[in-house]
Amino acid sequence: MNPLRITLMSPAAYRPLPNGTMGTIGWWKGFMPWGGLFHLSAVIRHYAKASAIPIDTTLVDEVIQRDLSHLDSITPDACDLLILTSVQGTGMPRAADIAALARSRGVPTIIGGPHAIMCNMGDVLRPGISVAAGEAEVLIPHILQDIPGNSGLKPEYGEGKFIASLLPLILDPQELRATLSRYVQPLAPVYFIARGCPFICSFCSVPVLAGSKVRVLETNSIIRALRVLVNAGIKWLMFPSDNFNKIPGIKDILRAIIEARLGIRFFVQCDAQIAHDEELVELLGRAGCFQMFVGVESLDRAVLESVHKRHNKPEQYAQIVRLCRKYGIKPHFSNIIGFPGQTPEQIEDHLVGLMELDPTFASFYVMTPEPGTPDWKTYTGKGLLTESDISLFDTSRLVWNQGIPPREMERILHRCYRRFHLRSMRRPSGFIGGAYSALMGFLGIHPMSSGIGPRVIDHADQYQALRRSTYGWDQLPLPVNRS
Repeated sequence: MNPLRITLMSPAAYRPLPNGTMGTIGWWKGFMPWGGLFHLSAVIRHYAKASAIPIDTTLVDEVIQRDLSHLDSITPDACDLLILTSVQGTGMPRAADIAALARSRGVPTIIGGPHAIMCNMGDVLRPGISVAAGEAEVLIPHILQDIPGNSGLKPEYGEGKFIASLLPLILDPQELRATLSRYVQPLAPVYFIARGCPFICSFCSVPVLAGSKVRVLETNSIIRALRVLVNAGIKWLMFPSDNFNKIPGIKDILRAIIEARLGIRFFVQCDAQIAHDEELVELLGRAGCFQMFVGVESLDRAVLESVHKRHNKPEQYAQIVRLCRKYGIKPHFSNIIGFPGQTPEQIEDHLVGLMELDPTFASFYVMTPEPGTPDWKTYTGKGLLTESDISLFDTSRLVWNQGIPPREMERILHRCYRRFHLRSMRRPSGFIGGAYSALMGFLGIHPMSSGIGPRVIDHADQYQALRRSTYGWDQLPLPVNRS
């Protein structure tokens, strides 16, 4: 029996180019790897093994492609199924174009990821392109049953379904080693430990995407999976669970990591309530945590209330910095600028207050309604959006009528990166990361959507005729929330 040839591709997003057009940029080194590719590959191997289905998977992160050879190989002679994964709203126009190209060549295609889970896409994509609207652990068994040669793909899978218990997955060290060196931050993304968020921030997609109940993998399975990576020489990891401190039994998990003497170094994301738990911060430091990303977002209590982020207490942010430094962890604070009614002067006050708190690193994002969230429903319902191309909704520019001129907001954003990180570079522990972020600020590029050595590999206009013939529209319509 010939193996089923599956290409897993994480599409890039079209970006504005200096000539005013939209194009795809491939980087010699991307900023950070998307974990969805490796996770999905592990899910497919898990179910293929259980079903005795031979498979041959090819992984493609389009952000680090330097030409179009990855698209040239999407033909029936080389690919039985194309899965476009980890597709967020900004990447959906590019994903739709790649899906149209694959369809024109007779390659069955599925689009999955956050956008498909949170938004209704049935009226946008024509038959012949399927949508995966739930977690891979739930959907892959059905997709493997329906692939060409059997009953054929359904138009949609999942309808937002979550798996009750996370699978004991093992990431493939060879897949990781083949690509990690292509990123500025070569951290192996470990998605399978936990998933979910109990909070209801109006701008955030995580509760919609992963559910409000935090699900966690059994501790022995976590240690076994981490040991496979460590034995292969992969010790620098990222745990993308958005509320690492809310994982049930997390202290016992960390004690098990310490006892196993894995020697890993890892990045975590915690909510601001970590300020109350010194024991957990100590365990994180002992287990190998080197950086903690915290969504502080604002220093203004009223602003936090307005977006339902009531669990954040700005007066406790300094405690987070103190605890992280005490236990050898670099604090990294996330900040949103351009909240409704916020003025340039208020953003300046925020930046000054942030520098007084003195976390090692900081990230800045322009307030942007994300499809699928409560804010998206509010902003679209009130007619506040000023852009119709979802590719532009990448938190690096204003896309709604906030009051500050969009060009000025972009200058403010990049100035925040420059000023904060030129200061943080004075601390030895923050020099390299600070220098990179400051440089991107001077270049006018958001660090999180950047890399080293950009190259334009194609333009959105190249697919216009194909787009029209496949979907009947020139530009992907703005989406509608599923709920």
